[in-house]
Amino acid sequence: MTAPVHALAGWKRILGEIRRAPGLGLFSDFDGTLVRLRKHPRQVRLPGRMRERLMALSRQVRVVGIVSGRRIADLRRRAKVPHVWYAGAHGFYLMTPGNREISLLTRGERATMRRVRRSLAGALAGLRGVRLEPKEATLAVHYRAASSKTAARARQVIEGVIEEHEGVSLMAGKKVWELLPNSHTDKWTAISYILRHSRKGPAGGRILPIFLGDDVTDERVFRKMEGISVAVGKKHKTAARYYLRSPAEVAKFLDRVRQAAG
Repeated sequence: MTAPVHALAGWKRILGEIRRAPGLGLFSDFDGTLVRLRKHPRQVRLPGRMRERLMALSRQVRVVGIVSGRRIADLRRRAKVPHVWYAGAHGFYLMTPGNREISLLTRGERATMRRVRRSLAGALAGLRGVRLEPKEATLAVHYRAASSKTAARARQVIEGVIEEHEGVSLMAGKKVWELLPNSHTDKWTAISYILRHSRKGPAGGRILPIFLGDDVTDERVFRKMEGISVAVGKKHKTAARYYLRSPAEVAKFLDRVRQAAG
């Protein structure tokens, strides 16, 4: 795995790719990328200046999308960026700029996750600092506020529930475990869907995707995409071509993309 280049230091190469592309698509994770991570996810709001950047970019480039593990409604409420694509629940649910909902979840997957939710809710009850968050297609178990002993117990519970239900996989994030339908759907599935839809418009043609992300699920996008991939907060052990240190550097990067697109 080749070490990524700092995206601002390597801007000249990125600028060349942007200028050669017939169309540009900007996609970004939310927590840890557009906004700083917080102890409690409910504390997160998109800063006004970042919102203005994304709104400006949505008028300049072919497509803009915010891609997250959060529920669509929660993501939209915290971002409040109009006229862009939203992809939530790690790619299983999308919302178009015209507010049309699209589900990539099958009926069987939906039924499985309902059963898993009921099992987890009972098994995790009473574990202090552990919070179960049902989403449209997935289940998140947050343990940032739990002791190490309680977190270990929660992990045992989760593994036991997964053994009881076929078709469910476990993914570790930052102080959170995600239970997902065991399918091929992920954030890249959602981005690919959006790109295909956007190419059908009057402009047509190829779209160069730019994707920024900081989490484990974003690595799947970095490995699969052909475009400008940027890992935020890490410069080692990533499949991304470039890296940025923080959401503050993401803001500077987006300003440069705006200038290049303009």
